[in-house]
Amino acid sequence: MQIVPIERLLITDPELDGSKGLNRDQPNPSEPVVDTDVEAINLFLERHAHTPTTQRNYTKEIERLILWSVNIKHKPFSSLSFLEMREYFDFIGDPQPIDEWASTRKHPRESSEWRPFVKVAIKPAAKPGETDAEYKLRCQAHVKKHGVQFKAGVAPSSKLTAMAIISSCCAWLVEYGYLRKNPMRQNKSERKVIRAEEASTGSLKSADGKVERFLDEDEWAAFQDAIELMPKETNLEKDAYERACFIAALMFYLAPRASELASSRMNSFRKLSGKWWWHVIGKGSKIAEIPANDGMINAVIRYRTHLGLDSPLPLPD
Repeated sequence: MQIVPIERLLITDPELDGSKGLNRDQPNPSEPVVDTDVEAINLFLERHAHTPTTQRNYTKEIERLILWSVNIKHKPFSSLSFLEMREYFDFIGDPQPIDEWASTRKHPRESSEWRPFVKVAIKPAAKPGETDAEYKLRCQAHVKKHGVQFKAGVAPSSKLTAMAIISSCCAWLVEYGYLRKNPMRQNKSERKVIRAEEASTGSLKSADGKVERFLDEDEWAAFQDAIELMPKETNLEKDAYERACFIAALMFYLAPRASELASSRMNSFRKLSGKWWWHVIGKGSKIAEIPANDGMINAVIRYRTHLGLDSPLPLPD
């Protein structure tokens, strides 16, 4: 197996490097031609160089897929089918053989001990009312009886993040002209299965038992990428794109309920004492004033300008 970071991955076999990938599209003459999967993915990752954290997380998820494809499926990333993508998301939940794919701690990417996963020792679950000392003694007894056992892999919420990132990458590669189709498009139902798994394990619940739902940084970046990949050739396509940008800004900056967003008007944005506020009738018919920062107001100006309205800012009437 060749399990190394993507920047040190050398695939010399033309049957594995993607140059003959079954899902390859015809080269786009208007874009720089790339011959291999690693070259194409590096182009995608370079787009996120201005956000190092996002680039690092995207690299982690995509290189795991490349390494699995080459080492486990013995085929290039650009030949993977949607069924094999499903296999991959099962794999990252329990990467085997664990000693090949996981290390006991994170190592620098330059290290020969680097692995794409980290393994942790399996400990018995704590019992209600058990003190720390009692739990420690029980763990010691468990190790003495069974030895140290390890597990690796990602939680359901991390699987969803990985799916969002890989889907975004594949969509971009289709838009670029490298892939013919996005193998993730046929796996939308898998997200429902993983969300159900996530809910059953309680990973969506906060300490007070309430269910919490949110997009983490990578999922939000993938969502924005999906908007940017919308077609913009015709006037109708441009209208749909600008509307999506505006709604995304509303959701990001104001976090409205669906009913609040649907009932809002442009003059819900009002300037008072030199500052902009979003006026909304919320739950229980209560009137609320939400601060509208510069990012939100800039989005309003952009959308109103696109619509060709007389004033770039909302008017009281």
